[in-house]
Amino acid sequence: MSMLILYQKKRAAIDWSFLSSLPSYLTYARASSGTYFGVDGLLKTAADNEPRFEYDPVTHEPLGLLLEQQITNSLPRSQDITAWGQTGSPTRTNNESGAPDGSDTWNRFTRTTTSPSYISRSVIKSAASTPAVLSFYAKKGSVGNYVAARIQGAYPNRVDTVFNLDAGTTGSITIGGSGFSGTSSGIKHIGNGVYRCWVAISTSDTKDTFYIALSANSTGSTQVDATDTAADSNAYFWGMQVELNSMRPSSYIPTIDTPVTRAADSLSTTNISWFNATQGAVVVQFIIPNQIQTASQLADMGSYQICNIQANLKAGTYSPALYTTNTYPINSIGKAGFSYNSSSRALCLNGGVVASSIAAPTFGNTLCLGHTSTVSQHLNGYLRAFKYYNRALSSSELQRITI
Repeated sequence: MSMLILYQKKRAAIDWSFLSSLPSYLTYARASSGTYFGVDGLLKTAADNEPRFEYDPVTHEPLGLLLEQQITNSLPRSQDITAWGQTGSPTRTNNESGAPDGSDTWNRFTRTTTSPSYISRSVIKSAASTPAVLSFYAKKGSVGNYVAARIQGAYPNRVDTVFNLDAGTTGSITIGGSGFSGTSSGIKHIGNGVYRCWVAISTSDTKDTFYIALSANSTGSTQVDATDTAADSNAYFWGMQVELNSMRPSSYIPTIDTPVTRAADSLSTTNISWFNATQGAVVVQFIIPNQIQTASQLADMGSYQICNIQANLKAGTYSPALYTTNTYPINSIGKAGFSYNSSSRALCLNGGVVASSIAAPTFGNTLCLGHTSTVSQHLNGYLRAFKYYNRALSSSELQRITI
């Protein structure tokens, strides 16, 4: 066998990159605008049906094509704290320069007293057991380096947490009253001393609204309504967002007077003449920035889940599904590989132990990437690359190609 034939057998028949452009085979759609960070580190707005190729706002390295589920920012006035309620008579402005999108819309919050001082806004929720995640961008001011956040139901049922804008760290989470649980928080630097902060909660509180509050302080107190040692602690806020029925923050959705919904991203093709249903292999490169809630689909072929991230990597729909034993990475590059022939299938994640079974897959005629054929179970992260081999790969090949 010639070296050319050997090379052709080993190379991928399909090799798509999603770092900066969309392969011509594929159809992309999103029935609304959407935000993403551009190569210059600033937050951009993509028009309806415009793909979002996002870059790390600090390193400016490409992350990939952002694919997200439909979600709503239920918090009105996301860029204007002068339209929020206030306690303690803080000074509030919304025209400071250098906001995450480059505009002069930073909101500055400044205490005028050491007594409790904060801003607040209510969010309507539809069910007692609604989980939610609050997120916002923040930057330290001239006095103090902490910002505190609260999600509250029927008082005293609430969750408070604090963020250190010097160290870029989260503080402890305090639960008051009852009905709140499953809490988590996070903070991410996006450059120039700006952080995106978030806190997520599960609740059985029966009140039909969430009360959202933000504050700045110099002591690091978790409580939004705590006293402070400085009467002029201050900080910048921007891009406040509350997503109901979610426990992870998604890309920012600007609001004015009412909630705004970002439509789901979809990416698919029926042009699959290159696909061999008898034998082949798929390798998907991806990044999931936050802990997933239920499942994140990497690739789906007509309702057959080729690569589905749950607690582990999964292939197949329901029984008999195939699972790997190693877990997926968060906020770093992952590689998932799936190989099949007429009598067996194999699955590998990041070069780990290969899972296999004798069950043969049954494929449909539409390839979906980043979601299922019903446009659900979104990746909620970045698709970086997709490769297809028109032959089955051995276990050692699967491991080697997913390292």
